[in-house]
Amino acid sequence: MNAQNHRIGFLVQGVGISLIALILTTCESALLTKIREASAPTVYTVTFESLGAEVPAEPETMSVEPPARTVNNLPTQPEKDGFAFGGWWAEPDGDGSQFFASTTVDADITVYAFWFDPSTKWTVTLGKAGGEGGTDSVTAIFDQPMPDATAPTKEGELFDGYFSGPNGSGTKYYTASMESARNWDIAAHTQLIANWRPWQIGETGPAGGIVFYDKGEFSDGWRYLEAAPRLTEAIEPWGGDGTEVGSDAQGTLIGTGAANTQAIVEKLGDSAKYAARVCADMDYRGYDDWFLPSKEELNRMYENLHQEGMGGFAPESYWSSSELNAGWASAQAFDWEWQGAATKGSSLGVRAVRAF
Repeated sequence: MNAQNHRIGFLVQGVGISLIALILTTCESALLTKIREASAPTVYTVTFESLGAEVPAEPETMSVEPPARTVNNLPTQPEKDGFAFGGWWAEPDGDGSQFFASTTVDADITVYAFWFDPSTKWTVTLGKAGGEGGTDSVTAIFDQPMPDATAPTKEGELFDGYFSGPNGSGTKYYTASMESARNWDIAAHTQLIANWRPWQIGETGPAGGIVFYDKGEFSDGWRYLEAAPRLTEAIEPWGGDGTEVGSDAQGTLIGTGAANTQAIVEKLGDSAKYAARVCADMDYRGYDDWFLPSKEELNRMYENLHQEGMGGFAPESYWSSSELNAGWASAQAFDWEWQGAATKGSSLGVRAVRAF
């Protein structure tokens, strides 16, 4: 092969290399374009169809671009003469699921205004979530306060109102006292759900007393202790000076006050007025299960109420139901930190409590 042929071969080879490089570059560019297109965020459009409204929603379309997943805010509410607006729905006439500002959007969708006669009455079922009693259902009118109703009850828990979702989620429509918390704004027959929560120390108990102890769970018929209000207080002797009631009245722990009180009254009878009898005979706001607190129950009243400025206790000593012997019983001073004993004939403060 001569030199000219070598040069031609070199040129041919060079052209081949350049062509391959060009092809690779073109393929790489196309691949990168496809990758970019695949990784680019998809923008979804929500169209709000006002269905004959004289004043349509504004804007009529909204975009959702990732990482956002919702429209965040709904458009202005449309207006249609003679009709009430019942929200945006997946299908006309309020069918399908309702669309909210918080609804996840993962495709282009159209939602429809629901129009209805504003005088329509909606049945609202009151789900009690384990409670008992109270109103079962009410008839609500759109944009009007919730109708009068009564609350359910549940052992060991406090009613905290009716909500559109479970466990206090969603929108609150009734307060804990069953007052209307919001005008009815759901254009559908719906169930609300009761929310329950524990009582807090210092709150008013079911008998009008002040909650001062929570053992953490409902057992043996009770979970909380409430102290009767100040206006029920008395000043009396413990009673039975010189008479020993015995071991049935010598419980000191939380949960023993009721048994102590019963034993004292059974032993001393009704021939005189004394601390345990005052409590056992008390009927306050329809509750007659009051008793004289044990030593530790009395101490929790001191710690959880009096030291926190609650309960209206006088600066004096109070009786417990815990007997020591024939002449002495446990008492506690509320004007200074002291737990001790006093002779049964001493006149001290008496504050009844009850368990629930």
